[in-house]
Amino acid sequence: TIYEELPEIAVFGRVNAGKSAMLQHLFSATSPRKNGHFSIAQRPGKTKGIQVYCLNRRFTVADMPGYGRPGPTEDAMAVHQKWTGQWKHVIQDYLNTTSWLRAAIYVHDISKEVREEDRETIRMFRKQGIPMLLVFTKDDKVDSETHRHNRVMKLR
Repeated sequence: TIYEELPEIAVFGRVNAGKSAMLQHLFSATSPRKNGHFSIAQRPGKTKGIQVYCLNRRFTVADMPGYGRPGPTEDAMAVHQKWTGQWKHVIQDYLNTTSWLRAAIYVHDISKEVREEDRETIRMFRKQGIPMLLVFTKDDKVDSETHRHNRVMKLR
């Protein structure tokens, strides 16, 4: 298909990190909401599967489902088991079958700590030699420039 001939950029991160909102902002000139691209659900964790969008017939963007959000009765161990049993395989299969993937954007909520699932996902992309851009979102939740700088340095 035409999609396999165009370069692709994958966008990934945890549930509710702001992946779809960031994509809406980046591509606002293309009217993503009107075109049904990068929809933001009322409840986090609604993106199921990898949604691929073709932009200007020049490249594609893969909006990947978030991972790592515990449900009301789940603890950190349950989240890790869900990661290992479900999402890790989805991402690995995507990386193994998408030879036209050229870059990845890792979206991270600046107020959240980095967890093992985040590190493992980053390692999976690096192992494939995929260049990665780190984007911090929700920095409006940080109360000062000094605090923002400290968070960025710690998380990087």
